[in-house]
Amino acid sequence: MYTIDIIKSTIKTYFELENKKIIGKERIDLIFSIFGVHINTLYGWIKKYYNKITKFFDFSIFTYKSKYHSNNTKLTSDIELFIINSIDRNNNFNVQHIINQITTLYNTRLSKSTIYQVL
Repeated sequence: MYTIDIIKSTIKTYFELENKKIIGKERIDLIFSIFGVHINTLYGWIKKYYNKITKFFDFSIFTYKSKYHSNNTKLTSDIELFIINSIDRNNNFNVQHIINQITTLYNTRLSKSTIYQVL
């Protein structure tokens, strides 16, 4: 997932290269080498976020997807914070010990994979 700054910079560079008459394969290669963004991704961003007439970005519809799904109702922000803090306190951690502590404190049983997703 790309940040808003990367998206803006990529679109701006795309149009600057167009104004300097650098087009076609050369422009595609430059954008990919600088930002690591595929041209189809860039075209999707231009279509979605950039208004060519006003030359402004509209990021009101921008959403950021987290790295794990939120359909796990057991995992709350308190539990996430507890997991991260327990790792910070003890670098030599035991996943089973963390699971047992969460079960005792929050009355919720989490799997090992859920713990690793938080990390």
